Amino acid sequence: MLVPWVKFVGILLAAKFGGSENSNVLPADKQTTIFLPKGAIKSYRFSSTVENGSLSITVVTCPHPIRMSVKLNRNDSSAAVYPIEIGPVFDVDEALTTNFTSREGVYILDFFPAHDDTHLNVYVGTEIGGPAVFQQEKHSKITVHKKRKELVVKWRPSLVDPQNTEYCLIIDNKQLFKTLCLTNRNREPKKSDGVYPRKICVGEKLQCRLKADSGESRYFSLFATNKQSNLTYLYGTETSTGRSKPSALKDGKWTLANLKKTGGEVNFKYRVAKTGGNVVRMFIISCESGLKLKIYRRDKVILTRNLTKHNVILLNTLENGYKYNIKLKTSAKDVDNNSRIQILVTSKSQFEFPFPQMPNDTRIIEYKSLKTCSSVTIGWLVPPQTKSAHYCFFVKEKDENETAFDKCGLRRRITDFVVHYCKEIDHQNQKVLIEKVAYLAPGKNYVIQVVVKKPYLKSLSYDLFQTSTLRSCKKY
Repeated sequence: MLVPWVKFVGILLAAKFGGSENSNVLPADKQTTIFLPKGAIKSYRFSSTVENGSLSITVVTCPHPIRMSVKLNRNDSSAAVYPIEIGPVFDVDEALTTNFTSREGVYILDFFPAHDDTHLNVYVGTEIGGPAVFQQEKHSKITVHKKRKELVVKWRPSLVDPQNTEYCLIIDNKQLFKTLCLTNRNREPKKSDGVYPRKICVGEKLQCRLKADSGESRYFSLFATNKQSNLTYLYGTETSTGRSKPSALKDGKWTLANLKKTGGEVNFKYRVAKTGGNVVRMFIISCESGLKLKIYRRDKVILTRNLTKHNVILLNTLENGYKYNIKLKTSAKDVDNNSRIQILVTSKSQFEFPFPQMPNDTRIIEYKSLKTCSSVTIGWLVPPQTKSAHYCFFVKEKDENETAFDKCGLRRRITDFVVHYCKEIDHQNQKVLIEKVAYLAPGKNYVIQVVVKKPYLKSLSYDLFQTSTLRSCKKY
């Protein structure tokens, strides 16, 4: 409960100019920290030499509210008694900034704790319109991205004095913070510590990496401190809701997902049609094997399976009209290789799978004894249950500085390739197809992609294959 107003005024009047216990001078444009014992009053002065200028007072309390009175001594040397103008009285619960038109004289700021012992930070600014950081960066934002098993928190540098600005990030599982007060009373745990709130100071860095705890909501409050003025202020906030909500799959519609952007895991929900076939079919296309599938309803697991690159799954245990959850997950080491996936679920019995069927083994092999300075000879397994197929061959020269290539698909622009051609191949009664890829340069490294296409529909790729030609064309 606040001290009654009459008692408060009485204390102010008793503390005449220069008569408070701990009178101090407040510097301009620099933050000062003050301790207020319960029941005491502290008086601070600020000298103003500018008439009709700008003046602002910013007060941040920690952890209890205070009352603040502002008075002005006009410093009129011709007067026998210095006239004191009684200004407004402010209740400061957490943080307050008030702006004045400055007058020449001595400002007297009296602080009185409302409840218990407390600290407060005081900043007297002379910038027009208040502290520049409050004007320039009141809309500053931070971003939170999930990358594999980490949360990456990033922000832009301060627009005001960036070379002298340092940052502290406060992470909590319940709330955002307006001041550093409550967090300063807690120890600073390690990044892996589960204690909240957690304070991580990174100096002048513009990002912070954290362990991504699945399913846990987090609240990020970023504070900036100017090393010259010692002014600390809230720079930006963001909330991470933890596990993302499952995306709805529409019956018979392809959905694309990028596991690289979702930390290696993606969740879907699918409602089986009330009327439809007895079997639900699921088609999942990924760049590489190593993908794990889990289908469940509430706490009951329907199916778990390790997937290959191209998967057709028949489900005859799903009930019409019920909603099911589908989770696809890959390991951290495979997230780059499995960055993009395609999934389709349908209960329509007449639905035609738009992709060609692929063999379980989609590797490409090379017949090295047939290698020359201008060609290589490769082989691959024939797609099952097909008499012929339309194949396209894409050959790209491998960059010397390229340590890895996009396993989700090499094709981009035709001009990217040194060799590109398509043809129909009859492979009835054949298990392996062999192709000589010619028109290559001596001593070069290449990446080869073999694509098989279903008539009028979509195509799938065999594994990308790296090879090189002989350096010399001489025959021995």
